[in-house]
Amino acid sequence: MAGIYVHIPFCRRRCNYCDFYFTTDRKLIEPFLAALKQELESKAPLLANERIDTIYFGGGTPSLLTFSQIRQTLDEITRLYDIESDVEITLEANPEDCSDEFWRTIHELEINRLSLGLQSFHDEKLNHLQRKHKAGKSFEVAEKAVTEVKNVSFDLIFGTEGETLELWQKDIEHALSFSPQHISPYSLTLEKGTPFFRMVERGKKHPPNNNLQEAMFLDAIATFKKNGYEHYEVSNFARPGFRSKHNVNCWKRHPYLGFGPGAHSFYHVAEKQFREANLKNIKHYIASPSKALDFKEELSDKEILNEQILLGLRQDCGLNMDVLKKRCKFAGSEPIERQSKLEELHSLNLITFTHKSICLTEKGFTLADSVAEELFV
Repeated sequence: MAGIYVHIPFCRRRCNYCDFYFTTDRKLIEPFLAALKQELESKAPLLANERIDTIYFGGGTPSLLTFSQIRQTLDEITRLYDIESDVEITLEANPEDCSDEFWRTIHELEINRLSLGLQSFHDEKLNHLQRKHKAGKSFEVAEKAVTEVKNVSFDLIFGTEGETLELWQKDIEHALSFSPQHISPYSLTLEKGTPFFRMVERGKKHPPNNNLQEAMFLDAIATFKKNGYEHYEVSNFARPGFRSKHNVNCWKRHPYLGFGPGAHSFYHVAEKQFREANLKNIKHYIASPSKALDFKEELSDKEILNEQILLGLRQDCGLNMDVLKKRCKFAGSEPIERQSKLEELHSLNLITFTHKSICLTEKGFTLADSVAEELFV
């Protein structure tokens, strides 16, 4: 099985914390869609022997597109790729785009999973994040979404300036009151090149409080689990049967192709594995979509192994012991050296053991990437 990711690089305005590639020039939407059609066709041979079971419209703001614009893209994908009958189709949406026409579009296009960028149910937080919508819109759209779509995910952000643990707990309570099938809580991060990063550099904003963010994340884990959600990946919680199929496939290293400026791909050719990414430049992409690569690399055995370690640990199924045995053999390590490293991580309450896997503890989830780096070749 394989997936398709379509990056829609258009936004109404910039959120100060976001480092995803986008443009606010919506006059480029039609030229972009024409280029996207070309790229979909040029890359089709890479998945010629794969069936597509997930299609994901991310951004940017995919909900800015009209019904006909999304329809023509889906039609192209269906024409060029082998699509499963029960394909998961996800559309990311911002609350301000969720009009009556939007809900009709969702139904008519048979989009069966909606990812809502709510971020918060409090005006103060939304203002800090420079989100366009207000708290009232978060409540209105959350209620409408869970009645209109069978599989809804809420995105929430925690750790904004001035936010307390109590305020975060209120956001969690509000989200849970709608019983969405999926929730993704993300800590506010300081990303180079963003307005937020520059404001912190100039002393106009305070950087995130790491200790407070850890407390907020641990509180979210405990509360979501108590309410029946499975913590199946670092920042993802789902009711049983509603895990994001697209994201799980990526974490399990199934092939996927990314389309649009800045989009990433991972695929196999014969026995070789490749990763590539498009340039983050809309005008270059429009001019030559089939030649808009930023980089393409064949993964070495070492890189493959380190990816397996990183992505395995991030999931609730954990890192399979067979991968760790392969690591020891690859690195020339003796089993006792491996055991020593694991015991150290275990003593710090960062990992736990099953008979087949190593899994992160709740504390370990707050340091997932750092724990993985300790085990890298």
